[in-house]
Amino acid sequence: MIELLLTIASILVPAAGCFALYRYFVTRARRRLAARAAAAVELGWDFGDPDLELAAVAVDIFGHHGEAHVTFTGKHNGHSFRLFDYTYLTRSGKATRINKVHMVVVELPVALPRLVVDKDQPILRTLGVPDLELESNAFNKNFWVQGPDDRFSSAVLHPQMMEWMLTYPDITWRIENHLLISPGRGYWTILQALEDLDCLTGVVDRLPPFVLADYGKPID
Repeated sequence: MIELLLTIASILVPAAGCFALYRYFVTRARRRLAARAAAAVELGWDFGDPDLELAAVAVDIFGHHGEAHVTFTGKHNGHSFRLFDYTYLTRSGKATRINKVHMVVVELPVALPRLVVDKDQPILRTLGVPDLELESNAFNKNFWVQGPDDRFSSAVLHPQMMEWMLTYPDITWRIENHLLISPGRGYWTILQALEDLDCLTGVVDRLPPFVLADYGKPID
């Protein structure tokens, strides 16, 4: 009987410890999100229901269906923006991983063709995947560009735009219809979102008028 009780205890005690640890991390995460929400409200940002439009874009960007969370909205440097958290699951064998990601989104005045400005991809270049070579060697070494045609990509990424981007060497962004999006791992933080918004609103301000006129379409 004593051996049985000891066996049960050896099972229950670690289980109780794991549950307590889980509760601790869940509570800490909730407090961190509550603090973030309070700071966002102080900045004048609003929050509301999950954004279904951004959820559909997230599936395309991250490649997985998942759960959209509360969306924050506001104005930054005169431009409307949205901050979006997203969670999806991936499985490897019997293990399941929870992936937390986010998108910082600035509204464009018109819908434009898709354009992706990513971190440099030397492996893809080695494999022969084409990359747009622009006149700035520093930009070419830091970023990887994919677009529908070189003329549009070059028009967007003019010398002043590339110079602006080199002041934010760690950010990546993409144009999806009327949205300028910077995706990232983990949920967004206030400081990181503000830096991304500075960069993205600067990109919008540097879009040449002829790009908006020649390539832009009305927003549906």
